[in-house]
Amino acid sequence: TVKSTVEIPTQPGFAYLFSLKKLEKLRKTRNKSSKANAFTLLFGKLFLYVMKLLSSKQRSNVLHSIYKNTRYYTIRISWKKDNDYYAFIDIYIHGETNGGKWSKSLKQGDIITSINEYKEKSQHLNKGKALLIADETSLPAMSAILEKWTNQIAPEVIVVTNDKKEASYLDEVKNKSYSVHYLSNSENLCTNIIETIEKIDKIETVWGALEKGISKELKKYFRNTLKIESKNNRFIGYWVSG
Repeated sequence: TVKSTVEIPTQPGFAYLFSLKKLEKLRKTRNKSSKANAFTLLFGKLFLYVMKLLSSKQRSNVLHSIYKNTRYYTIRISWKKDNDYYAFIDIYIHGETNGGKWSKSLKQGDIITSINEYKEKSQHLNKGKALLIADETSLPAMSAILEKWTNQIAPEVIVVTNDKKEASYLDEVKNKSYSVHYLSNSENLCTNIIETIEKIDKIETVWGALEKGISKELKKYFRNTLKIESKNNRFIGYWVSG
């Protein structure tokens, strides 16, 4: 559980980019001047311009150096109590990663900070027959989307886990009006997911968050094979294999 003096969004799938460091004391929040905002905007434009001039490998190296000590983690649920804001942030630890080591080192009273935020796009799921696909890393985002489900048509859900017991995470979801298909993580995961999809009738819109390469292949499948247009074909690479 985290506590904040700043409002924490309740939007499903909202995530913060956390610095994998702990602060010694709270920083004072200052309002940025228009001059500072203009400088930040100019710097951003120059950065994007330079990035376009670099090769794919060079861009990857630059981004890795910038974000190597940060990780995005999804807000599972947030609420306000008195004058403070609270949230649950569920972190799936897979191996001895920097993010896993950081999260395991945290203890009550530690001060952490975020340097950016990510707003998930799931509005396209409000109409038509929807399919959601997630692995352990994106179960918090999927759960938040399901709990705030407004579409009258119940969705189909595919959950990929290393251990089926981990899928019990969905037991906490208040909205139970969906069908779940469980798959084990394997070398043929993309093929297994597609075979499961082929058993589901008339998918009109899709949201998925898995390993980057798998997400890319599934997005291509929905575009080329099932002819689902891009606005209804939403896939995000939550992590990178290797």
